[in-house]
Amino acid sequence: MKKRKIVFYIGSLYKGGAERVVTNLAYYFDSKGYDIIIVTKLRETVEYTLPDGVRRILADITREEEKGRVQNLFLRIKKLNY
Repeated sequence: MKKRKIVFYIGSLYKGGAERVVTNLAYYFDSKGYDIIIVTKLRETVEYTLPDGVRRILADITREEEKGRVQNLFLRIKKLNY
């Protein structure tokens, strides 16, 4: 049977209430056998740790990658398709 997938989107995993809740949910659903992906826009230096089975996608576009609005949209889509 194929594993069910859950994707969470949050701005970052920097210390905060919503970030803690997403992290706790990731731990819970990972322990139940779900395939968990967390998509964030920013990467901070001090963040909540994630279980080994949880994947993280950084959807932010760096200044070097930045082009135009339409090209940035397609770049983000490409990142989400990993």
